[in-house]
Amino acid sequence: MQGWLKRWVEPTQATQGDLMRRVAAARGIESDRLQRFMTPMMEDLPTPRAVPGAGDVGRRLVSALREKRPLAIFGDYDADGMCAAAILVHALQAVAPEARVTVHIPKRGQDAYGLSIASIEGLAANGFKTIVTVDCGITALKEAKRAKELGVELLITDHHARDASGQLPEAAAIAHPGLGEAPSEMCGAAVAWVVALALFEEWAAPAKIPPRHVEVLAATLALAAVGTVADVIPLVGYSRAIVALGLESVANSSLPGLKALVRQAKIPAGGTVDAEQVSFGIGPLLNACGRLGSAVEGVELLALPATTDAGVKAGKIASRFAELNERRKERERRIVEEASKRIEEGLGRARGACILADPTWPRGIVGIACARIAEVHHVPVVLLEVDGEFAHGSGRSVEGYSLLEGLVGCAQWLDRFGGHAAAAGVSMRVEHIPAFREALSEHAARRDTSAVGVLKPDVEVSAADLSLAAITSVLGLGPFGNGFPMPTVLVRGVRVASDPKPFGASGDHLSFYVSPGTGAAELRCTWWRQGGHRDRIRRGQRLHLVARPQIDRYQGTARAALVLFDVADADVG
Repeated sequence: MQGWLKRWVEPTQATQGDLMRRVAAARGIESDRLQRFMTPMMEDLPTPRAVPGAGDVGRRLVSALREKRPLAIFGDYDADGMCAAAILVHALQAVAPEARVTVHIPKRGQDAYGLSIASIEGLAANGFKTIVTVDCGITALKEAKRAKELGVELLITDHHARDASGQLPEAAAIAHPGLGEAPSEMCGAAVAWVVALALFEEWAAPAKIPPRHVEVLAATLALAAVGTVADVIPLVGYSRAIVALGLESVANSSLPGLKALVRQAKIPAGGTVDAEQVSFGIGPLLNACGRLGSAVEGVELLALPATTDAGVKAGKIASRFAELNERRKERERRIVEEASKRIEEGLGRARGACILADPTWPRGIVGIACARIAEVHHVPVVLLEVDGEFAHGSGRSVEGYSLLEGLVGCAQWLDRFGGHAAAAGVSMRVEHIPAFREALSEHAARRDTSAVGVLKPDVEVSAADLSLAAITSVLGLGPFGNGFPMPTVLVRGVRVASDPKPFGASGDHLSFYVSPGTGAAELRCTWWRQGGHRDRIRRGQRLHLVARPQIDRYQGTARAALVLFDVADADVG
């Protein structure tokens, strides 16, 4: 079926029966394992045996603490990196509160991404004998060699792709899920949580982990969940268990910093936070700190101990992050407008990719702007800040294309790069931008786009099937996110019950009601960024819809609702 925006593949599942079970069956979840899938248990979480090297890193951290060696945590400046660093701070303080521990994170726009020789030399000069990385370090070949020359014990915990050569850094120990046969991808914070578990096991051996340390693991599992969602890790295997169990405690966390972020994101206290609230509420607050402030302050917030005055301090820090986030939004809007205008003028686009550069685009801001432009133009996008002879920035990919593979193929034009299939950071000489644009465009143009942009709803339903109870039940299959998206349904022949109303600052979005036709309550439909279709929808018209069922709490009352992905005329063809 052809919609107004995309082509649809019609589902083949039966159209009758319990909605939740039909969606589960469409996704290959058999009825005999459905209950366990919906209620993960602690046994489903990863252990040190599941992450190669986690036990080694844990043992070496215990040795460093017992020998009273100064220890530095070297992290990344995104939400995942901050969560990872905070997890290790909590773990180290729990077993050795008197230990000399510092956190070092590069500053966006000033320092190079990841571990650097300069930072290793600086930490060594300040007496730090052990450096443990979180969410970075797996490609730090030269940096690891320099640490070894200086007599610094380097421990690496990471989840990113290895160096293109396949080499591993000469570190004392490396914890990385990709070095073994881990059944699913894990974020940096999840790896740090497993290392914390290994540390507690080694500290307590041969006894069991004491209850006070189990409490730390339970509290910091929420940070691992936030890191997983913020880093857009596929929610399958271990990562699904981490998010499902970790999000249960986010709204009522014992961590003052996380509590403050929940309040600042206007998430109601008392319930279970879902992945969407983390993705659009908590994650952006942390990332704004890393983009426009200091990521170390983010770690400070997340690592605050539960003392009597911690709540006030946490509230002030979180409030500052909210202000930074508003500044970030405004700058991103400007970048998107300027970049889009250039593309319309024929600049920056070369067949399969779009690469643009400007000295006024802060490298710490361009990432989400890339995503917005990629969504509109359906090609991978790289936006760069020009700084003298060099340009630094971020890229975002599109469905069906690995940006990291593309960068590996264009490595001759790049000074540094790193990331994964969906997003990456790059640095290059300004003079190499045209050659890089051509090379990446050629590489991306070869991708198979035959299945890209095709909507594949899980099941077909009638509008009458979409009761509040049915939608509540199907949402119980969550958490939803990358790798396990929100359920999508095909609804045929619904009658439009109201004229569409535009909303948003520029009227970019549409809202209207449809009638189930059985005397049931009308369903409110929201269609994001499709205000241009306002004149095509009219009261009484019959439409086919591809949509995501949701619980709409508009004006304080819970109602069944739909978020539209596409529509088609029911009375045509």
